[in-house]
Amino acid sequence: MNRQRFAVFIVGIIGLVATFLPWYTVDMVGTLTGVFSSGWFTFIMFLLVLLLAMRKNLHRDVSKMNLWFISLLGIAAGIVVLWRIMDIDFSQDTMLTLGGRMSGIMANEVTIRYGAWLVVVAGFCVPLAAILFRSKRTVLDEHYD
Repeated sequence: MNRQRFAVFIVGIIGLVATFLPWYTVDMVGTLTGVFSSGWFTFIMFLLVLLLAMRKNLHRDVSKMNLWFISLLGIAAGIVVLWRIMDIDFSQDTMLTLGGRMSGIMANEVTIRYGAWLVVVAGFCVPLAAILFRSKRTVLDEHYD
């Protein structure tokens, strides 16, 4: 397997697993995973990253079009969770909805846990890994893509 695809695959797996890790701790409720919030969106985004990274010839770099899609999907997953974190941090005196049946919770009762931060980091590391680990190709190799 190409090292670029492998790096994107590893970061995508980290993002998938982080969806099921603790995202929030709510007083009087306990720990909530990403499934109770926007975790299904991030799960689908990272699953699409994995599928696009494993397409076609595994011994060559990802095509430029797939690289754009992979980057957009990873960044979208990171931005959605970062937006949620900022929403909780900036609305400390108001009630918010974490998703599903978790509504009417005071924002100061919610603590952000490591799973949410891991999704943000993995989302922004997807394009970074794809760019940093691409192989150095010659002009002739690019002509035959």
